[in-house]
Amino acid sequence: MSDSFRSTPTATLLHRVARARHAGDWREAENEWQACIARARERVVTVVDRYVAKGWIPRADRDDVVQDALLRGARALVENLESLDEGAFFAGMVRCAQFQALDAARRHIRREQHEKRLDAPSSWSTPDRDPGRYGAAAGRAAEERWRREDEIRTAEETLNELIPRLRDVRARKLLTLQRLGVADARIAKQLDVSVANVQTIRSRALKELRGLIDS
Repeated sequence: MSDSFRSTPTATLLHRVARARHAGDWREAENEWQACIARARERVVTVVDRYVAKGWIPRADRDDVVQDALLRGARALVENLESLDEGAFFAGMVRCAQFQALDAARRHIRREQHEKRLDAPSSWSTPDRDPGRYGAAAGRAAEERWRREDEIRTAEETLNELIPRLRDVRARKLLTLQRLGVADARIAKQLDVSVANVQTIRSRALKELRGLIDS
């Protein structure tokens, strides 16, 4: 993914893509969109490197995970581009990178678990003779941390499915922007309402979401 618009602000590029999408085909500004994705690469690399440092993603897989995260963001965010500004765009790319890294971590952990079963110690081994017993404890702790993050990811995916089902269009936009880290004041400006109204809309949306989850 190349950036052929180096002197053009990201906000301008996003506006062009949004305008093309509104006209019926965002691909009319596909080069601008690819330039935006290229500018998010450094943020994506930072996210993936955290998982590499934890040992949840093999270092040899790092570049592939980064590329997959960029492609994931390119596909996912363009569908919601009209409600995104520059800050929300980069926040969305970071979120996509987190999802991709968790997917890669899940595959790696499952692969490691399978390999451990095939290479289990013989029956005569004792805890005192097992030099990896402390490493095993650390591994269990790391896996537990990963499981907690995976639970968060699952919850995020549930929200991705339920938010489009909310009856109020403003509520859908509000929760989408909030999850991308946009402050209430900026959300209020985009929805053309007061900050107090943002809080009211959010409260009603969360109540409706709870009903959808329980149904």
